[in-house]
Amino acid sequence: MKEQVQRSGVTATIVSLIIAFSTIGLTILSNRQERRNIEMLISREHELQDALFLAQQSSNAKKDFLSRMSHEIRTPMNIIVGMTTIAGANLEDKDRVKDCLSKIAFSSKHLLSLINDILDMSKIEEGKLTANKEPFELPQMFETLVPAIYSQAAAKGSAFECKFNSMVSDTVIGDSLRINQILLNLLSNAVKFTPAGGTIRLSVSQAPVKNGKTRLTFKVETAVLA
Repeated sequence: MKEQVQRSGVTATIVSLIIAFSTIGLTILSNRQERRNIEMLISREHELQDALFLAQQSSNAKKDFLSRMSHEIRTPMNIIVGMTTIAGANLEDKDRVKDCLSKIAFSSKHLLSLINDILDMSKIEEGKLTANKEPFELPQMFETLVPAIYSQAAAKGSAFECKFNSMVSDTVIGDSLRINQILLNLLSNAVKFTPAGGTIRLSVSQAPVKNGKTRLTFKVETAVLA
């Protein structure tokens, strides 16, 4: 009888231990699963935060791009309107009309490039705009640029000077519209932030041709009367 009781006691103890270990095992598994769920939620939260950050960056890039484009569009538009007015007032002067038409054509290409950039929103989202590599004439670009800045400076009561140093070649390869756009922005800002009576200077220099390549340097300076 005692042996049966002892055996029953041992059996009960073993069963209790099995239940206890099973409970512990289930608890450990439950805790691990809970940690995995928490880690997944944290990872998902980070992904959502990254997606939100990228969306905000994209939105800010678009706003900044459109803001700059709206400012830059004014310059070629003003040139087109101004040259059209001058041509209309000098119909008998064929050379003057021809010069105005040439400047209108160049400004029209610049304006078309700006409009294409606005329409191509994929470039904005990528955060970059491609640069063209095409032959263009430097004198033709400055024939449009210089009068535009000169008129802006004169309207404010300032002076504009443009100097060319060590020019080797009139024909170069690059993105004339982008260069023109950058120079227009720099010079327009120089006119805007230089007090009346000041001077805005543009210096252009060209390095000697080496291995078929040359380097153009554009320098914008301002001077204010004491």
